[in-house]
Amino acid sequence: MTLAEARQTLSREKFALAILGVYFEESRMFELLSFAKGSVMNRDTPVVCVLGMRGALSDATIRSLEQAVNSIRGSVFLNLIAIPDDGPGNKLVRRYLERVLRAAPAASGAATSGAAESRPGPAMRVPPGSAAP
Repeated sequence: MTLAEARQTLSREKFALAILGVYFEESRMFELLSFAKGSVMNRDTPVVCVLGMRGALSDATIRSLEQAVNSIRGSVFLNLIAIPDDGPGNKLVRRYLERVLRAAPAASGAATSGAAESRPGPAMRVPPGSAAP
């Protein structure tokens, strides 16, 4: 999906949750996040910004991304590279996303792919080599 297509979709459909990748369309995640939070239709939709691959990002850059995302009302950062890609890691991610949805105010008429503004708690960070909580 392109940025233009994502904007168009966010303009006409209410979502219960939006998940954006850090590398969305050439790293335009913040542009789409800003649009979503400024839109009438989805301004209260919780947004989870996901880092799924490190790429050339340093630890300091990842921390800065996390701080920037978490400073925006109704958005949280999820660092998937810090979570094992296995059964326990997948359960951890699912619980995290369920908390995001539970923390959100009920959205009437929201599509299952996207709605609300509360944080589930601290950003998901599991130190490399640690077992998932």
